[in-house]
Amino acid sequence: MKTTIEWIAPKEKIPPFNKRILVLLGGQGSTDWMKTWNKYAIVMDAIMTKKSPNDEGGDETSVYEEFEEEDNKLAEFGEYQFFVHSWYRFKYEGAGEGDDSDWFSDAILRWADMPDFSEAIAAGNGAAE
Repeated sequence: MKTTIEWIAPKEKIPPFNKRILVLLGGQGSTDWMKTWNKYAIVMDAIMTKKSPNDEGGDETSVYEEFEEEDNKLAEFGEYQFFVHSWYRFKYEGAGEGDDSDWFSDAILRWADMPDFSEAIAAGNGAAE
């Protein structure tokens, strides 16, 4: 199976909300009690929701509603945070019902439309047969 992935920078095009996408997320970690930090990246089958860790709930305007009011959403997207969930956890395990995401939209380095992996899924690895 050969798959071409066209990566898009969030500064060029905003990732879609509530849609299954492929994301390259960037983080940093430390193994020496935060004396030094190492940057890393992971690829995730993901969904970015309209919920934000900065939503206050109640009758307050949500962060997404504030974002929607921006004149230049593309320029302002990086100033906002929305939850990024693993798609299978969101779909099958109830992720997204609370504030249970370890990743936020400002960690998206690149994103892409979800490739068609149906050929590989159909072939499987024999374990589930």
